[in-house]
Amino acid sequence: MNSLIKNNGLFHWLARLCGMAIVIFFALFATAPPFGFMQLIPSLFVVFVLILAWENDFIGFVGFMVLGIVATFFFSTYKVMLNFLLISFPLFVVSAFYLKCYIDGKNKISTT
Repeated sequence: MNSLIKNNGLFHWLARLCGMAIVIFFALFATAPPFGFMQLIPSLFVVFVLILAWENDFIGFVGFMVLGIVATFFFSTYKVMLNFLLISFPLFVVSAFYLKCYIDGKNKISTT
């Protein structure tokens, strides 16, 4: 396990694990009875971006940034700070992790 972190970097796995945690967190809201599976749609978008971003960090950066912006305005999380911190902010954090991975990957390529 330690060699995996050294070879790929901590942020490489942290971005992916946090993305999966966001999917689980959003999926917990789908258990509410009134709308059922309609509430799974946000988590399906996150899964889609996570699958696309698994190999390409730049796609992860752009995808999670777009999801964060869309979530901020679609769910109006900018009105209440707690809503923003629970729904939109984690998407921006994962986007920042992917950006860090992308920058580190470009530095590895340019130095070798």
